[in-house]
Amino acid sequence: GDSIPADIDYLDGDTMSVDTAALTGEPFPRKVPNSKGNRRTLAGCMTVSGNTYCLVQRTGIFTEMGSATLLMQQSTKPTQSVFERSIIECCELVMTIALAFLIAVFIFMYCIKHEELLDTLTTILSILIASVPVALPVVMQVTLALGAGEMAKQQAIVTHLTAMQEIASMNVLCSDKTGTLTTAKIQVFFDKIWTAPGYTKEEIMEFCALASNPHATDDPIDIAILQSFKVAFPDDFDARIKKYTVTKFVGFVPETKRTVAYATIQNKTNLKVSKGLIDKILDTGDDGGDMWKCINTEKIRDI
Repeated sequence: GDSIPADIDYLDGDTMSVDTAALTGEPFPRKVPNSKGNRRTLAGCMTVSGNTYCLVQRTGIFTEMGSATLLMQQSTKPTQSVFERSIIECCELVMTIALAFLIAVFIFMYCIKHEELLDTLTTILSILIASVPVALPVVMQVTLALGAGEMAKQQAIVTHLTAMQEIASMNVLCSDKTGTLTTAKIQVFFDKIWTAPGYTKEEIMEFCALASNPHATDDPIDIAILQSFKVAFPDDFDARIKKYTVTKFVGFVPETKRTVAYATIQNKTNLKVSKGLIDKILDTGDDGGDMWKCINTEKIRDI
């Protein structure tokens, strides 16, 4: 649970499990050093487990987190939004029309009707004051502030009011990954499960639970599947899973991107159940793990 205060390189000790959500938004902890030999851990991350000796490489604003903070400060300077530009263009149009109208009033009153110059200027000044939207900026700011208050009630953070104006003018909003706009809380919706012909949703849930490690307390996917399995079958989830006997279990690794459970069912039928990246389930290829290719792979991919 310790926060990493600087960019550091792993030297010796346990393999660390590091939560990098603060930097990357990823909900899953990373291993340091990893299988590719990367020994760097960045400031701002949290240590989930492991006791190690490390060498400090960068501190303060020179860390990756410090650089990101500087970029954030530069990007949050007051800017003119699309909404503000539209309002300014509208005001400029109104002022242009008003000036043309004032010229026409001056010519009509002073040159044609020969009114006193003071009376003419008083009339022109009254029209000019009426045509200038003096209260418009105040009304805009108050309206946006009320909107920011409503968003705060829904636990949304408004960094500056210009951001609300930009969001209001959006047609499409693209987000990068889980943890940015989502809660990173995984759940299986039983009624949304797709099944191939010959299989039921109940069987798919059983297979998913079978291919999940009940002892992996730090794996959010396995935890979510097992919890959803218990929710889907509150009365007999224990009996459903106990009818299988797992003889071998291969956990998830980045190279194979799947878990595999070798099991037998009560009628002595042997099963191989796998859970993971769909491409690695349909056709594993030669990736160092158990290899297979599913029947009708191309047809399933088209679906």
